[in-house]
Amino acid sequence: MNGTCNRWIFLGSIMGFFAVLFGSAGAHWLEPYLHGRYGPIFDTAFRLHLIHSVVIIVATLVMKNAGRTILLSSSLWFFIFGTIVFSGSLSLYSLTHWKFFGAAAPVGGFTLMLGWIALALGALKSYKNT
Repeated sequence: MNGTCNRWIFLGSIMGFFAVLFGSAGAHWLEPYLHGRYGPIFDTAFRLHLIHSVVIIVATLVMKNAGRTILLSSSLWFFIFGTIVFSGSLSLYSLTHWKFFGAAAPVGGFTLMLGWIALALGALKSYKNT
């Protein structure tokens, strides 16, 4: 596997590590701060963070198999940025209860959707080229 793929898999793995760490922290140490409606918000942030950590690894393997294209490379960047903004803002919102952080989540969510579209189109384009 080439160095670029190794770096993406490393990044996805590190993001997965932090997703499990944050999820565990939310379930144990941060529980007093996550009362009422904030607990489910934190759970959503953790769940989407973990899912997209795995997606980064899978998308990297798709790119390795299909060839590096602008769409497939873009999908990885969208997943990274979207996860940081979406999960990060929801985590901060659930801990601080500041609505400012919650307002940033749709930007991250939209970016994650762009990542899925870029991955789908990149895979479709590589399929048509074979």
